[in-house]
Amino acid sequence: MMTQSYLNDLHELAFVYNEIKTYLPSFLKLFHCLKERHILNEKQISKFFRYANYDLADLTEFNVLVIT
Repeated sequence: MMTQSYLNDLHELAFVYNEIKTYLPSFLKLFHCLKERHILNEKQISKFFRYANYDLADLTEFNVLVIT
């Protein structure tokens, strides 16, 4: 039997997919790139995007290739 929480999670997943579906290939490339470098927690991801916001050259601290 499906619980209300499960149904809410499915609804949220469908909403997120609808928001990113046109960018999904790029989103997945970024995710895999970050995952390979063990940049998975909120603090690390926040730091990554803080650097990306200012200068992509500074991303060498993370050894991340620029995704095109």
